[in-house]
Amino acid sequence: MSGDGLATPQATGAEEGCQSESGAFLSPEEKRDTQVTCDVLCSLSASYPQRSAAAEDLSSEVVREKRKPKACPKQHQLPLFLSKTYHMIDRCDPEIATWSASGDNFVVKNVEKFASSVLPLYFKHSNFSSFARQLNFYGFRKLRTDPILTSDVDPRTACYVRFYHDKFQKDRPELLHQIKRATKSDQQNKDEVESLKGEVCKLKECMGQMNHRINTLTSEYEKVATLLTEFLTRSHQQQLQQQQQQQQATQQLAPAAAPQAGAAPRGPCNAPDLMHSLSQVAAASLQRHLQTAVVPTNGSAMKRENPEAAAGSSPSRQRTG
Repeated sequence: MSGDGLATPQATGAEEGCQSESGAFLSPEEKRDTQVTCDVLCSLSASYPQRSAAAEDLSSEVVREKRKPKACPKQHQLPLFLSKTYHMIDRCDPEIATWSASGDNFVVKNVEKFASSVLPLYFKHSNFSSFARQLNFYGFRKLRTDPILTSDVDPRTACYVRFYHDKFQKDRPELLHQIKRATKSDQQNKDEVESLKGEVCKLKECMGQMNHRINTLTSEYEKVATLLTEFLTRSHQQQLQQQQQQQQATQQLAPAAAPQAGAAPRGPCNAPDLMHSLSQVAAASLQRHLQTAVVPTNGSAMKRENPEAAAGSSPSRQRTG
């Protein structure tokens, strides 16, 4: 319906009513005012249908938008790779690949058969390395089950390959939307983390070597300190023994030195007595010698006189000497 088609009959009816009323009751001025009012009403009636049509168009668009099916938000869309992998492990032959007993990881028992017969059913390749690389991009990691002793190695399970992700579990498909693919920045961060881990390992090795060296030096220092302590103890004991020996020797020599020190002053006082006694002894021996000697008579008298002179002169010579 157009606005002009609706406005024409309304305007015609309003004009007729105004004319009929003006002819019977209204003055010319009132008729003019009434005509203006009718024109205003006609213009309002002509614009109203246009507004309602615009409102109808708007409401119809809203209804159409409401009827459209809502698309799944991007953040809740599950990657096709994860869906295929979950479906593949869930329906695969247990002799080739299956869930673990706990259901928190899956095991590829036969890599060759898995790559040749299972992967082509879900992907456009049969490369197990590419499949493992994609798992790595989504945060999966390999689990190693190497035993401690080499004798405990089971040749049947030695070739098994296990993959683990905390959100990839048996009978829990609702967790898959929490698995995110690593971006380039995440990969760079992962590489940086790996490099930092390597550096930390190197630092730990260096610290271990330094600790070993420190322990070795500490033990050597303790040995040297023990030897030095023993040496100092022995030298101190030897010094004490020497001091004791010196003290004992001094004590032993003191009594012998004391009489000598006391007899020294008496020497000058007793010297004349000693000289006198010696002269007497010498005179007596000379007399005995003269008496026994055989000499002439003349000489005998002289020798008899000489002893007295010799006896008288010998003390003086001894004193002089």
